[in-house]
Amino acid sequence: MDHQIAEKRSSGESSVSGIAFQFLSVLARIFIGIILIAAGVSKLAAPKEEFALIIQAYNLVSPSTALTAATFLPWVELFIGYSLLAGYALRLASLASGVLFIVFDFALLSLKVRGIELPSCGCFGASFHPEPKIMIGVDFFLIVLSLIVFKVRPIWALDLWAGRRENHGK
Repeated sequence: MDHQIAEKRSSGESSVSGIAFQFLSVLARIFIGIILIAAGVSKLAAPKEEFALIIQAYNLVSPSTALTAATFLPWVELFIGYSLLAGYALRLASLASGVLFIVFDFALLSLKVRGIELPSCGCFGASFHPEPKIMIGVDFFLIVLSLIVFKVRPIWALDLWAGRRENHGK
């Protein structure tokens, strides 16, 4: 026991802040998971061609690539969202969510740089229509939360039950 306390002190981690960050990480996982699941479900509820048209409005990919993205992106969001909620493959899921939000922010920022105005970012399909400028900030916040989940040792996660603690400390 004294050895564990000494390790925490030598690494600069106090038990209070470590526990606080672990709970913050759980809340972040839940929040990100719910956002991704809501986004995926709302896109799947409508024809993929509608979402493909929104992707095409960004003028970043070809029409065939937009249709492919519209077909697979909602499933990717669902998979990552459920993985985060369950706490399974957390490092991979948090890395994937962070990359998704970086790509989304890049696309949204590119609209601003190129002077393209869209009434909705298309983030939640036809169910919710946030303005692109609002979603830039939201996506940045979700990137930060993804980083917290990536860096903090998990609690209440299937990874722990399955013995998958790699790269999360001892």
